[in-house]
Amino acid sequence: MSFNEIVTSQVPRLLQTEGSVQAEDAEEIGQDILHRAQWFRSIPDEDRKTLAAAFYEESFDHRPLNSSGWTKAFVTVVVRNSKLENAHSSGQISDVEIKQLTTMMAPSLEVFLSTKDEIQSNSTDAEYFYGLRRKYPRAWSALEGAHRLFVIGGGQIEYRYAASPSPTLEDFEIVDNIESQTKSKNKKLQTYVFNAIDERVDTAMYDQLVRAAEDPLIFGVTALSRFSRNSEKQFRIIEFLIAHECDILTSNMLITPKRVFVRSGALVKPVSNDPIACMFDLRGVGGVHKKKRAGWVELVTM
Repeated sequence: MSFNEIVTSQVPRLLQTEGSVQAEDAEEIGQDILHRAQWFRSIPDEDRKTLAAAFYEESFDHRPLNSSGWTKAFVTVVVRNSKLENAHSSGQISDVEIKQLTTMMAPSLEVFLSTKDEIQSNSTDAEYFYGLRRKYPRAWSALEGAHRLFVIGGGQIEYRYAASPSPTLEDFEIVDNIESQTKSKNKKLQTYVFNAIDERVDTAMYDQLVRAAEDPLIFGVTALSRFSRNSEKQFRIIEFLIAHECDILTSNMLITPKRVFVRSGALVKPVSNDPIACMFDLRGVGGVHKKKRAGWVELVTM
């Protein structure tokens, strides 16, 4: 069965039978996944990897096990980060159904992306991906460096970008903290969660951005998807932090204003509800990366 057939028939059916998604919403999710796949296919493979680098460390061990790490990261961008999140955040589907869908769609998406684009994507839609490079040159260059390091198995690389204005605090729309809260084992790392493709930021995130604007800091998150699964919002946050001389630390990466570091060898799986477990793992890191990682853990465990 082709990718088109899967997203227009199997996906809506699974969302309704395994979850509690209404027929109209299920069809909309399928169409959104198809459009995202078409947009994604319209850009060069190197650009796909740059966009997917933000999700590589969270998806490398996903199923199917015989799919490449990049295929799994592409599935995350195209499928997991689609309007599927609307159903997930509202409780209409669970993590189990998410895993079913992403596993089922990996092989067909890989084939789909390798074939010629027979249906030209709407130029405005394609600009969604192309536009990120232009609007957020710091974030794009940093993630381009990260993708190259993931390809070669880790290390460090310097990145450069053209001078450009930074996003300001006024560019972030705020939403009041949602009642749902993550249960982190470390109270200092407790955060509020809501729809991961929502374009707004919660007050906790906004307060940290204010702090970052006033005084450069090490911004620790288990994975960049904790910023957002909305690529536009994610890139805006990364751009803002780099422009304000902050470091961004994840389970396997360190992004500084000039260099990107990726853990060498085996990657560590991000653990959202116990960040210290993955953030303090020092295997495959050294020098500046090791020092910054150890310093961040010491700071949040004091």
